[in-house]
Amino acid sequence: MHGTVRTRYGFALTGAALLALPGLAVADTLEGAIDDEGRQWYILKADGESTANFSEHMPGMLGINIQGHAEDHFVVEGSIAVSITMMDGKPIGGPEVSYFPDAGMFPMYTSTGDGEWHLETVEVDGDTATVTGTYSGQLALVESMQDEADTENTVAVDLRFDVTALRTD
Repeated sequence: MHGTVRTRYGFALTGAALLALPGLAVADTLEGAIDDEGRQWYILKADGESTANFSEHMPGMLGINIQGHAEDHFVVEGSIAVSITMMDGKPIGGPEVSYFPDAGMFPMYTSTGDGEWHLETVEVDGDTATVTGTYSGQLALVESMQDEADTENTVAVDLRFDVTALRTD
């Protein structure tokens, strides 16, 4: 769990870095619901960087990170993050999904391996990738970096994403 939490901490660092970039603009959106309340999240892009990005860890292995914000600028409260790893065009395991209900990194809600998801498209074209899919499941509460997920305290999440991710490597 600690490695997973550290990975999610990296989502916040990406957003914080974008906060310092001039000319921040709204791009793609994520849509869905948290506990049946409709939501829309914004993908932020500026100066060749994005909160939707991908990298090639090694030949044939992609890491895709999608971070959506509740407002059209960087803000942790209400943000959601999806991380997908692929090998030779196929997902490895399920996505890591995190929801941040407050202004800080904790408490947060995280996927625990359950949930239904479908990755419809991952098309890499040079320095961009089109990524579309859905996720539906329960995210469990994590109070702090030292805590395990509390599977008795959950929020229901439904996501639809259709984003253009930018290469980071």
